Amino acid sequence: MFDLSVKVAIPENSIISNNMNASYVYCCLKKRYIKNKKYNSDKRVTIGKVDPSDPTTMFPNENFKKLFPNEYESIKIDERVNDKIQFSEAISFGQTALFHHLFKDTSLEDILKRNLGSKSFDDETTTNNVFNLACCFLLTQNSSVINYPYFGRDHLILGNTIYSDSTMGNIISSISKQQCNEIMKEWLLLHAKNEGIFLSIDGSNTPSNSEDLELVDVGHGKSGLEENQFSYTLITEQNFRRPLLLEEYNGSIHDLNAVGPIIKFLNKLKVKKIKFLLDRGYFSAKLMKSLLNQNHDFIMMAKECKKTRELIDSYFEDVKSFDKYIPEHDLNGYTVVRKLFDHYDKTVCYHLYFNQERYNIEEKILKQNIALDCQTLTSMKGKIINENDYEILSRYYNIKLDEKNTLVDFSYNKSKVMNVLKYKGFFVIITSYMATAAQAYTEYHSRDYTEKMIMMMKTNEQFDVCRVHDEEHLTGKTLAMFVGLILRNELYLKTRELREKTKDKKLYTTSNCIRELGCIKAIYDKEIGYYNNRALTKVQNNIINACGMSKSQMSGALTKFNLGF
Repeated sequence: MFDLSVKVAIPENSIISNNMNASYVYCCLKKRYIKNKKYNSDKRVTIGKVDPSDPTTMFPNENFKKLFPNEYESIKIDERVNDKIQFSEAISFGQTALFHHLFKDTSLEDILKRNLGSKSFDDETTTNNVFNLACCFLLTQNSSVINYPYFGRDHLILGNTIYSDSTMGNIISSISKQQCNEIMKEWLLLHAKNEGIFLSIDGSNTPSNSEDLELVDVGHGKSGLEENQFSYTLITEQNFRRPLLLEEYNGSIHDLNAVGPIIKFLNKLKVKKIKFLLDRGYFSAKLMKSLLNQNHDFIMMAKECKKTRELIDSYFEDVKSFDKYIPEHDLNGYTVVRKLFDHYDKTVCYHLYFNQERYNIEEKILKQNIALDCQTLTSMKGKIINENDYEILSRYYNIKLDEKNTLVDFSYNKSKVMNVLKYKGFFVIITSYMATAAQAYTEYHSRDYTEKMIMMMKTNEQFDVCRVHDEEHLTGKTLAMFVGLILRNELYLKTRELREKTKDKKLYTTSNCIRELGCIKAIYDKEIGYYNNRALTKVQNNIINACGMSKSQMSGALTKFNLGF
């Protein structure tokens, strides 16, 4: 936030960036040489906004006060305004009060307080504002820290102080990677029970062009194109249905290569009886062998390859037999126990499935692709075909080229098409342990929960937008987003029984629960502070009761907030 009531001279050697609507003043803190990228990078922070009426002066912000304390102190006291931003006369307190109850109930608050804190900000201040920022991301569905002061003004927040966006930036940048790792470690060990732990792993990418983020590199994006990005891995526990770990890594690293360090991390923590749930993106004989050697179980979707095609060829009729029909899943399933490698003693279960509906869809898509390739080849007659186009267009057609690689003629290759069609509708799931085809299918599809978590991060917390430009801020922001993800997930789990019992399922969706809680407001009175003069509705009561919170605890949160002034 810029202090528009005070003007100061722009310091020497400042960098001015001209945007469409305003000009901002930056201070270079340090220069560093990025060895692998072979260029210098400035570490800059904003210190003010240029006064349009006088380009030699600017309106300072919190960074200016921190970096130029003598210059700021020299300003006359009566020219300065109070840094404290005042709360609105009507605030929403239902959402943050309930989320704080869940924050304590899950032991997250205690874990954060034990591990956070720095010279600039103590453990309580840092913990409170990580929670406040998590709620801001969650309730505004926007991951920009700039929005925080406006959010804080209208909500009950921990600590009773609305910090400016630059101070919030300083708080999250004070959180080290080591502190984050300790928090993730404690949170994960909290869920590691003697009977074992069932972990699902999935990854995604966030585009970024920031030069100060060393994690940003060219990688294969979800759009299928190469782009500048950093990647992250999310681990969820399938029995408790909770996100356990969120880790960022270099954008050029494939998801498969990111699993190794995670397994080492879990082994270092001496977590026992781990079962991994992995999608086809992690399919690798090397990874399966590594997990078996370390006595970890796994369930994994296989990619179509020579091994799976051989299995389908060998058991084609058995899989499609009517007596292998699994009615609860509406598909056929057949289990084969085989060695992972011919020279390797340990065996795994290959569960072969055939889905007629899936076959019909894939057959239709195949026909559309064949027709499209025919149109493309017809239009390219007499034209030169490059190597990439030749590889794609020769999937279903015999192509005749002259010595200049000009397309002379083409013909439909029925045998190629029939060979491709043969494997449509089939898929293979591999387990390292004995299970029926029905059990393996049910367990694997519990992975939908992990995918929903990643979608929740992107949709409800805008995690697919970077909005930070250095490693320090990324670490703290990721922690705040991870806390927000846990809190929203807890609300989803606690209200699940309400959704099952109620005819109108939409009444207790997570989004509607958050909207209902947002209607619990308090009004300010000079004599008694903030008070709620309306009784809770039946829906609001049901939501807070489902989360293990009473009416008195809800009103107690408001009382505690008033005592903080």
